[in-house]
Amino acid sequence: METPTKIKRIQTLTEDVKSFILEKPKNYMFKAGQFTTLSINQSGLEKKKRPISFASSEKANYLEFVIKKYPKDDKTSITSEMHKLKQGDELFLGSALGRLNYKGPGIFIAGGIGLMPFISIFRTISSDEVKKNKLIISFRTENDILFKDEIKELFKNSAKNVRITLTRQKKTGYDYGRINLDFIKKIAKNNNRFFYICGSGEFVRDVKQNLFEWGVSAGNIVTEGR
Repeated sequence: METPTKIKRIQTLTEDVKSFILEKPKNYMFKAGQFTTLSINQSGLEKKKRPISFASSEKANYLEFVIKKYPKDDKTSITSEMHKLKQGDELFLGSALGRLNYKGPGIFIAGGIGLMPFISIFRTISSDEVKKNKLIISFRTENDILFKDEIKELFKNSAKNVRITLTRQKKTGYDYGRINLDFIKKIAKNNNRFFYICGSGEFVRDVKQNLFEWGVSAGNIVTEGR
């Protein structure tokens, strides 16, 4: 079932990423880590649905979605059109979907925009609970980093639990290179814990394969896919 909702505010986060704050329909519910589908209430665009993860806390009185614009959209992807929207425009909101949810302290591994369901989780659980977790994020360059200040605040007094690696830029204060098994081992220390993964399909597959090679059990790997 789809529900109409309006855009309350739009903020540009990076060159190709925007944050959309939407009205939260009455009685609408979701669990931190889940996603939904969005479509634009404009002629010819109503049926072009885009799966988007919630970035807001499940307790908030608004909904936040962070949308990256992909220049080569396929027929079912409308991120470029979404980036043309303005305050007051209307979207259609689908039901909450997905199995990615918080099961307990662990290692959160995100590729770029895949950080969003983790932000939703960290905004929902208590600050003391946040600090029991470790976060590994991969971005292309420093300019692509999302929610840098908020992450710093969320992990205040436990900054060592956050590692940001850049894949296309060497910069003081950040790791460099792709997330591989050696990198994960160095941060996780042991494989008997939950590992949360979100990112592109290729990113998730590669990280899962690394974890399986390390002997992490399938039950301890939390992703949207199987």
